[in-house]
Amino acid sequence: MKVYLLKDLPGTGKKGQIVDVAEGYARNYLFKNNLAVVADDKLIEDVKKREERQQKKEEDRYRNAQNLKAELEGKLVTVKAPGGESGKLYGSVTTRQIAEAFRKQLGLDVDSKEINMPETIKSVGTYEISIHLFKDIWATVKVRVEKDSDKESK
Repeated sequence: MKVYLLKDLPGTGKKGQIVDVAEGYARNYLFKNNLAVVADDKLIEDVKKREERQQKKEEDRYRNAQNLKAELEGKLVTVKAPGGESGKLYGSVTTRQIAEAFRKQLGLDVDSKEINMPETIKSVGTYEISIHLFKDIWATVKVRVEKDSDKESK
């Protein structure tokens, strides 16, 4: 019997899926506990249309991520941070500062949570970081860290 799941059921399926189950299981457990409804032809068609829309949305997001990767690859942004004469910073550069630099310098919105720094940036220099754009799409960009002369201690 085909049923449409209203909630996630481990071993059976996820919410919104149409699955084949035994008639007794459906009648005695799923329907009584409001976990599923009978999947008629109209419901099956609606689910197919929804899945097609979802698939198209995923493809669009994938294409947009590929375009953003092409735009980001090889780009350089500069982050200014307070530091001493030896090139050491007084703190470290955060992913938020890098995301802000992308927004201001390149006009690109990058989520700071998606920025992956292989090491903590605590000194002046140029570093390579990677940005997770979508599923398996990563862009590698360069970040130049410079001493901020406006914030020098006197």
